[in-house]
Amino acid sequence: MSGSVIAYNYVTSPYTTDASGRNNILAGLNPHYPQNFQNLYEGNEANKLLQENIWGSGDHNTVCPNYSNSHIYILAYYYDCNMGNDPLVYSTLLRGGNYDVFSGTTVWSSNVPSGTGSQYLSSQGLPNSLYLSGRPAFFNTDPAWVTASTPAAAWPPIGNDVTNSARTGVDRYVYDIPAKLCYLNIPAKGTQFDSSKCYYK
Repeated sequence: MSGSVIAYNYVTSPYTTDASGRNNILAGLNPHYPQNFQNLYEGNEANKLLQENIWGSGDHNTVCPNYSNSHIYILAYYYDCNMGNDPLVYSTLLRGGNYDVFSGTTVWSSNVPSGTGSQYLSSQGLPNSLYLSGRPAFFNTDPAWVTASTPAAAWPPIGNDVTNSARTGVDRYVYDIPAKLCYLNIPAKGTQFDSSKCYYK
């Protein structure tokens, strides 16, 4: 898959059960195909995002902005392969506007943490979306379950310029996206899905 937009998805508790009956946690966003290239991952909330490391590599992809309650980067990591990690990945990775949980800051070239070999872009303003010109229609009209205690989705939902006063720590930069609000407010398990009761019209 190349040149695609994977946007505003909510993924919770993905797992698989192996032959011994063990449940193995999977990455919520995991493009499992050869050479995923020039894709945009925007506005998603998942446990983690992986790039393909079995059928081929993944490169020239943009991940901005997304929310994960786990790590974002495992650099130069080969899964289940009998070869060492690639020593060049860390020194050649190009990042910019990356929120660093350890320092609690957004890192550009002007405030790179010491000992970091990666190349960082200079500080710059980023739009609310890298593919939408404004607030999308599915954020606009309120579905039936929106109340004073369960507000409609905020736009933009994720970013270091977002301030959610109801949350603390890294979570203060995140509002729930429509897909998550749907999951939390509409009983879906064992029932027929009805988009008119869930998504914005």
